[in-house]
Amino acid sequence: MLWILAHILAETALAASVQLSPGDDVASLTASLQPGDEVVFAAGTYTLPDTLQWSGLGTASAPIVLRGDGEVILESQAGWAVAYLTASTFVEIRNLTFRAATGNSERSSGLVVDDASDVVLEDIEVGPVGGTALYLSGNNARITVSRAHLHDTMDGNGVYAGCGDASCWTEASAFTNLWIHDIGGDSNGFELDPGCQGVTLADSVLYRITGWGVATDSAEYGDGNVVEGNAIWETTAGGVYSRGTTLIRNNLVFNSAGIGMRLSDGDRGTAQDTVVTFNTVADTLDDAVEIHDWAGYTGMVFANNVLANPTGRALSFNEAGYDDTTLISHNVVTGLVDGLADTYVGAPDPVLGGAGYFDFTDVEAWDFYPVAGASVVDAADPAAATYVPATDFNGAPRDGAAPDAGAYEWDGAGNPGWALQEGFKDLDAYGARADDVQGGCCKDKETGGGEAALIGLAGLGWGLRRGRRRR
Repeated sequence: MLWILAHILAETALAASVQLSPGDDVASLTASLQPGDEVVFAAGTYTLPDTLQWSGLGTASAPIVLRGDGEVILESQAGWAVAYLTASTFVEIRNLTFRAATGNSERSSGLVVDDASDVVLEDIEVGPVGGTALYLSGNNARITVSRAHLHDTMDGNGVYAGCGDASCWTEASAFTNLWIHDIGGDSNGFELDPGCQGVTLADSVLYRITGWGVATDSAEYGDGNVVEGNAIWETTAGGVYSRGTTLIRNNLVFNSAGIGMRLSDGDRGTAQDTVVTFNTVADTLDDAVEIHDWAGYTGMVFANNVLANPTGRALSFNEAGYDDTTLISHNVVTGLVDGLADTYVGAPDPVLGGAGYFDFTDVEAWDFYPVAGASVVDAADPAAATYVPATDFNGAPRDGAAPDAGAYEWDGAGNPGWALQEGFKDLDAYGARADDVQGGCCKDKETGGGEAALIGLAGLGWGLRRGRRRR
């Protein structure tokens, strides 16, 4: 007992509060961070001659806090990043903006977190910068990021975690309510490299991205990653690219110059338990969804999605896209379906005909909420194997016995939640998400070769989808 008291007193004695103002030597005054330290930046722009390097071992009871009091901009004049947090634990960074000065805009990345754990990043902004806005290098655990505005990279991702070959990773981390846009250099909005496990991207907004909106890779047989409740549009390569164990649901993907979603095994052979359910994908220049090389893996599910590509291909499988263990069920589809055999018996209704854009309130106004009587209403398979969520894209409750297909659960005329727009997703209407709704079980499946078929209203040759609305 006396040892615990002495430990607490020691932490308290070490703790200090530092008040900074523009013009102070930020690097020197934040070089030695101790448990319980609080660094408060007064409003203004702080000119940084080189990369800020932070390191400190806070504790759960005495975290290290760096926060802005008002509008605070940390602007790098030189250096490879604006700020570098390394070998640290229990650090909180709040209400700070990281950006590169004009002369350093081609060289500097934003905020780098390296070999850290129990880090909180909240109400931060990164951009404009030359490289990746938020880069998680080394091995990181329990990183919590919320309300981060990441934008205007010249040649780098919005968020990048990992190092390409699973030799480093980020695990057990949550990215919630991010706003990512104007990502340049054929880069991705949010990317998890092989080895990242148990990472969630939820309720975020991603657009004007030259690569993929979201790209996830192998979880190396660890806890799968989660992509849920996100709005993704105006991407060049495509909306979502998954090559490993990922739960992808309640997302809206639209207005893509490439593919809506590409789902594949990747090159590490670990794609088991990939579950893609209750997403809405519409208005893509290429396929709405492509599924490659899922055959041979257990726990692969593609169910209860809405795919609306009325004048193009909505859903395609390559020759190894599925097998008799893959669950394909109750996807409401408008457009060409290629590679799915008529003899598939994994579920009674792998695809259902949709009404295309007539199922939505106003595609031109980015309103994909279902209309009364839409073909998606009560169309989903409620079986437990399809992972029916308790809530929809808005956070509104789903009917577990007769859920609607796609990202929204219809609850009367007019979208009761956040209206799609540039900015943070407003979560106030329904609050946090709940656990999965429990349902029944699944059925055995058989498969065979496939022929292309038109589903829903594809044969009508609608021209509406090419009238792309830019904001």
